[in-house]
Amino acid sequence: KKESSTGYYYPDGEIEQIMFFKIGKQEGSYVHYYENGQVWRKGNWENGKREGEWITHRESGPLAEGRAEVLAPVEKGSYKNGKKDGEWVSYWTRGMVGSIGSYKNGKEEGEWISYDNTGLLYWKGSYKNGTKEGEWNYYHDGGQFEAKGIYKNGKREGKWVEYENDGNVNELGTGIFKNGIKVSDL
Repeated sequence: KKESSTGYYYPDGEIEQIMFFKIGKQEGSYVHYYENGQVWRKGNWENGKREGEWITHRESGPLAEGRAEVLAPVEKGSYKNGKKDGEWVSYWTRGMVGSIGSYKNGKEEGEWISYDNTGLLYWKGSYKNGTKEGEWNYYHDGGQFEAKGIYKNGKREGKWVEYENDGNVNELGTGIFKNGIKVSDL
């Protein structure tokens, strides 16, 4: 059994990544660092595939202070046989939940909820085998209702109602849909 480890370094000599190999495949713990030395991503590999809990951290500190604030969530969840599996949670910059839902065999499955960066509900719906399925609700910034309807096989189906920011009905997005195509007004 041939085992080895590899480290990659930034130009200033700081460690960037540490990974281990067994018979030519990634195996064991994995850590990737930001230039300032903080952990960016860590997890575990088994037989060349991600396995178990993986966490991605946001950079902070002196090197991050001069950059524009990025509101992309950081995530935490698990892998099984190299595919996302089980509950995954993403977080906004201030640590508030950005989204929460589950994966099965690498695809979204079941109810998912997403929040904006102020903590207000942004959308809520379900997936089946990675495709939007069932009732979905969307909300404007500030929490006002934006749209409601049903997805079937990832396409709008049946009655959909959309609202403008001021609460008036958006006629273009409101109507009866069949296989993702608007077939009539309400």
